[in-house]
Amino acid sequence: GLNNTYVGYECGFGASATGGSGNAAVGTDALTAITTGANNNCIGFGAGKAITDGDSNIIIGKNAGDSANSANQNIIIGQDAGSTLTSTDACVLIGHDAGKAISSTNANGMIAIGYEAGTAVTSAYRNVHIGIGAGKSITTSNDMICIGHQAGADASSTGSTASDCV
Repeated sequence: GLNNTYVGYECGFGASATGGSGNAAVGTDALTAITTGANNNCIGFGAGKAITDGDSNIIIGKNAGDSANSANQNIIIGQDAGSTLTSTDACVLIGHDAGKAISSTNANGMIAIGYEAGTAVTSAYRNVHIGIGAGKSITTSNDMICIGHQAGADASSTGSTASDCV
């Protein structure tokens, strides 16, 4: 591809001369599997290492977004943030382990900001978790808004309502 920059051991390892363009990666194993994905920016050991055809992701942190093979338009910042996210799009995950367990496109658009915010969410949609540990036990409950330190941290994964997060 054109206009790619790779710095680090096996960084951009899967890139070809005809593959994606506009990618930038810094760090050992960052953006290792890239083939046709374009306009991705990954910084950190293993950051975005599984991206093959995903586009326009910003991934910063050790193993952040490291399973995001076909994910698009995500902002993932923090060690292990979004580390199981595969083809989910338009998420904002900021903080160590934020959105760590996301594994379904049902979680498209998830917002998790803070250490362990939304860390257990797998497939919940329309969720916003802001604060240290906000919504950290929720796995599949939808339409949850948890704002504040540990807000909704003990909410059950099913049957919880937004009022459980105050």
